[in-house]
Amino acid sequence: MVRKTKEETEKTRLSLLDAALNVFSTKGFVRSTLNDIAREAGVSRGAIYWHFKDKVDLFEALSEHIDDCTGAHRDDLLEKPITSLEEFRRMVLEWLTNLDTDEKFRTFYEFINFKIEYHEELAPVLAKEREMKRRVLNRFVTDFTNMQLEGKMRPDIEPRQAALMAVFFVQGLVEVWLFDHDLFSITEDAPGMIDQFLKSFAPEPGRVQAGSFSPVAEEPGRV
Repeated sequence: MVRKTKEETEKTRLSLLDAALNVFSTKGFVRSTLNDIAREAGVSRGAIYWHFKDKVDLFEALSEHIDDCTGAHRDDLLEKPITSLEEFRRMVLEWLTNLDTDEKFRTFYEFINFKIEYHEELAPVLAKEREMKRRVLNRFVTDFTNMQLEGKMRPDIEPRQAALMAVFFVQGLVEVWLFDHDLFSITEDAPGMIDQFLKSFAPEPGRVQAGSFSPVAEEPGRV
């Protein structure tokens, strides 16, 4: 029996991840089987067990693979503080641009938002997702609090409420666009919508402070 090289083994693993994305996005998680994925990848079911413990393990590996392909790791939010509203704006636009330009990234998040059934099989994944969302929220609370202390954000907004609003805004923007790509353009419309949202967080509407987000200029003659 010929032993596969490390490169061939990794190629099979990546092929299985691509096959899993195609099958999951078509049939949903619960209705997809390992046989479906093996058939899509053109390998035996045994090849899946060489790389992955079960279907949930394959799903988690797929999630990490998608992040690796785009560099859009949510873990980065936990390690690198956001020090200004402008940085927050760039982060959101980068995420949206990945959805717009990267087919794998877009397909995966369409599946996550609209085609996944949170079956008991996925309970560990769901628990991990809840924990990640809470950690990201807490990161935003800390960052917004620091921005307030540095005069980069309105002092009268409660940081946790601001963080929740930011999460709701970004998640809503993503879900609406994924549901109907023709409803608005990420490249043409999203920047302005993000600007209008962050304008309500700016220290003084219409005035720029060093290192802070620059609100959209008011039209001449308007109060």
